[in-house]
Amino acid sequence: MEKSHDLPQVLLLKPPTDTLVFGQDRFSSDKFRFLKAWESPLPLDQFLQAHAQSVQAILVSGGIPITAEILRLLPALKMLMTTAAGLNHIDMPECRRRGIAVANAGSVHSEDAADLAVGLLIDVLRKVSASDRYVRGGLWTTNGDFTLGSKVGGKRVGIVGLGNIGSLVAKRLEAFGCCISYNSRKQKPSVSYPFYSNVHELAANSDVLIICCGLTDQTHHMIDKEVLLALGKEGVIVNIGRGAIIDEQELVRCLVHGEIKGAGLDVFENEPDVPKELFELDNVVLSPHCAVWTRETFNDRPKYVVGNLEAFFSNKPLLSPVVANLCLSYGKFGDSFLENWAKILIICCALTAQTHNLINKQVLSALGKEGVIVNIARRSVINEQELVRCLMEGEIRGAGLDVFAIEPDVPESYLD
Repeated sequence: MEKSHDLPQVLLLKPPTDTLVFGQDRFSSDKFRFLKAWESPLPLDQFLQAHAQSVQAILVSGGIPITAEILRLLPALKMLMTTAAGLNHIDMPECRRRGIAVANAGSVHSEDAADLAVGLLIDVLRKVSASDRYVRGGLWTTNGDFTLGSKVGGKRVGIVGLGNIGSLVAKRLEAFGCCISYNSRKQKPSVSYPFYSNVHELAANSDVLIICCGLTDQTHHMIDKEVLLALGKEGVIVNIGRGAIIDEQELVRCLVHGEIKGAGLDVFENEPDVPKELFELDNVVLSPHCAVWTRETFNDRPKYVVGNLEAFFSNKPLLSPVVANLCLSYGKFGDSFLENWAKILIICCALTAQTHNLINKQVLSALGKEGVIVNIARRSVINEQELVRCLMEGEIRGAGLDVFAIEPDVPESYLD
């Protein structure tokens, strides 16, 4: 066993939530040791500069933003492990540009998050929390029977984001007899639920809207005034994604003026600040961003946190790499994983303004000298000039090409 001071370091900017709840040994390992920034008297930027060349991995929680500036101060960083379910606290484009591998706790959060989504919906429709307050406040004896709730079964439920969590929500609500439809980045051939390409149409055809997607530039305030009005006066919204996916100001207005029927909210736009208007509404159920706060989830997380970090330092595949999120442009392959995990890159995407010259010098260099590229998509997805150069200079091993930049002209270099 290596001496502790000889082990590679994993940077911690703040104590992870798990260690605050369960103790400092929560993520201990004989393969690495933690470098705790909060124990240093130095300001954070000076502390990071002092360890700039030695830190290859960092462990973060959801409340700690990992900005481009933080990443700039860590030039040797190659791996980022987050305990959070979402990724909006991480500058993912910068990680992609730098080739930093990102891992999370896999699907360990999914079951609990789905359970809370269903719980919030039942609470809003059947007025569980409101009826509890009614009894505790002595109103049953003075005012008589409580007001009517609404049935769960038969509701048209629109799910925004049919990933791991969204799929589990759908499965649970199908058992209640709900009719499921969804909006996602793309239609999923493996499911039979009706697909809506935009959330406005989904809302217009739903009694309930459940937000399960991540927060990105594209999903910020995606649920706006028009979507809420399309959901209608009998509509209910549940959010277990991220607060800023909903335009919170418009949501408050719609709830106060009765333009939607109710809401179950686990997340908010400016946590922990919650709009005070919501406190006065009996048709709103609030929880403090605790969808994954169960003992079972916390017991399972070390397996992924420690396992991913140990895999990284042992030069083995990560247990739960964030491939789809980190490498959207490349499908299952991405520049951040090419260097370590992929030796064959197959181009199957369409040519758009976003994918034009997507496979550039950086991607080809990351693929490496043993890498092979195959293109059956469209010609200009690859920067052909860079591809020719890499092939001529031996920077990648080979290529299989069915399409070319200026067809039917093929670079003469290929013919040799």
